[in-house]
Amino acid sequence: MDKLCKNCQLLDAKAGRDRNTDASVVFVDTSEDRENEDDDSAVVKQIEAYIDLHLSEDLRREDIADHVHLNPDYCSRIFKKARGISLMDYVAAARIHRAAEYIITTQDSLTDIAYRCGFINLSHFSTLFRKLMGCSPREYRQSYQETAQTDIQQN
Repeated sequence: MDKLCKNCQLLDAKAGRDRNTDASVVFVDTSEDRENEDDDSAVVKQIEAYIDLHLSEDLRREDIADHVHLNPDYCSRIFKKARGISLMDYVAAARIHRAAEYIITTQDSLTDIAYRCGFINLSHFSTLFRKLMGCSPREYRQSYQETAQTDIQQN
């Protein structure tokens, strides 16, 4: 679990590094800007909810944008501005985090978990899992099982 938390923090830190900010730029905050930000925030929450409900499906940027009635380019732009991560990178990370939950809460095969989380290619799933979580799905399961076994023995 510690490794999962560290990897989530690393993902957050990476997202923070991807943000294009310039301290020398001054933005004037008008009430209209705040209303647009509120609208964007609501749209981003709708996007995240849609992604969460449809992780196992083939999620395309166009489908997500259609759901919130926006142009795909504009949808991607406001999402990245709000979350600091591209829309499709967010989808991939959400799938991997869902897979990590299934890995530690079920005994399902890694192939079944990958398909349930929307991955068609098991190799791509394993590569992306390793990139985001720091270990392979199999190593992640073994590590969690060893930690759980140690906890049981200590109690």
